[in-house]
Amino acid sequence: MPLKNFTPYLNSLATTRYVVEPPIAAQELYAALDSAVQAVLTRESADPDTELAKADRRIGPALERSQR
Repeated sequence: MPLKNFTPYLNSLATTRYVVEPPIAAQELYAALDSAVQAVLTRESADPDTELAKADRRIGPALERSQR
């Protein structure tokens, strides 16, 4: 791969805003969102709002458990 292909990425590092991983139920959140993203990207009939609502229902219990 040509090294020049990385130039935009390298130039953006100084202005990139870094965000830390959520401290509570991060992996569960990622798993729920991954399912939603995969559905939207692979199924033409997938509705993004519906898939995000499903993800919300999946992550809710994990967040509640982590607050105990």
